[in-house]
Amino acid sequence: MNPSGHTLPRASNKTVLLVVREAEVRELIAASCRFAGIYPVQADSRTRGRLLITQVLPDAVVVDLDSPEAAGLEFAADVRTLAQGRRIPIIMLTASPAESCGARGAVCGADDCVSKPFVPSDLVARLARLLGSEATSRSPGRIVAGPLELDPTEHTVMAHGLRGSEPLTLAAAEFRLLQHFMLAPDRVHGREQLLAKVWRDQHGLDARTVDQTVKRLRVSLAAAGLQDLVETVRGVGYRFAIRLHERIGW
Repeated sequence: MNPSGHTLPRASNKTVLLVVREAEVRELIAASCRFAGIYPVQADSRTRGRLLITQVLPDAVVVDLDSPEAAGLEFAADVRTLAQGRRIPIIMLTASPAESCGARGAVCGADDCVSKPFVPSDLVARLARLLGSEATSRSPGRIVAGPLELDPTEHTVMAHGLRGSEPLTLAAAEFRLLQHFMLAPDRVHGREQLLAKVWRDQHGLDARTVDQTVKRLRVSLAAAGLQDLVETVRGVGYRFAIRLHERIGW
């Protein structure tokens, strides 16, 4: 259930870039996205949005057509140019009447157009349907959490940070630990729980095994400028804290 009480379609492991100037509106959309299993990356300006397109390579973009800074008619073209050959669905938000919204969106190359005022859950439902029908070039089993993209089939991890996109080289235990964190972000993971889930209670291992693996994982993340992703929860274990990075835009 989302904040409005309606059940949303799911589009798990997808990332959407929200280019909306008003922080309150942007956060309402972001909250509904999270309930639909869509990870929101937020930008309050066209300049910031352009930067994040190249860094994050989102699966979809929502842009406020009426924001002077967003310059929606031009921004859609920017998305196509910066998408590195991938087709990224675009939803435009506009104050235009519903009857002219579709035509205006078509002019600027949008896949859908939503008139304001709107219900965030309805917008996200349309977004989820677009994402569900969109065949991307990425592996279907990939996991996206915050600035990281993990492919368990190819055993690869890409970090999308302020310095651009770069691969992470991880040992097997670090990879499994990161995968577990990414499947349950912003939750506290106890050491005993991690031993059971990641190491399957292998004989002879204890909490120090977890601590040492976390230490090595942090070193790898730090190389990509993401050293703060794994937080220590004193006396309990660890938290994979992606919300901090979402708030600061990585």
